[in-house]
Amino acid sequence: MPVKTIKYSRLFNIGNFEHERFEVEIELDEGQDCEEAFQGARKIVELEKKQSDENREAAIRRRQEEWDRQYKERNKPSDKPSDMSNEEYIKAVNSGDAEIPF
Repeated sequence: MPVKTIKYSRLFNIGNFEHERFEVEIELDEGQDCEEAFQGARKIVELEKKQSDENREAAIRRRQEEWDRQYKERNKPSDKPSDMSNEEYIKAVNSGDAEIPF
């Protein structure tokens, strides 16, 4: 009985009880070697997994950079002198004698 299709599937654990399935199905031409097609399908799945990992890592880096930027923005030091009370600083800002720190 001739083989007409090859299907390769692999389930990867990506952490936190989550999994990701990659699957490829290849229709064989008449006379095409099954083992060669299977190895090709396996290689396709491995390459797709690698690309998915790279995309996920890039997204994590972008998210971390955004969180870092937001943290720095929220926690930047004030221009208010430490020996000046809030009320004195507000008066100075309103009179134009001090720069607004934001």
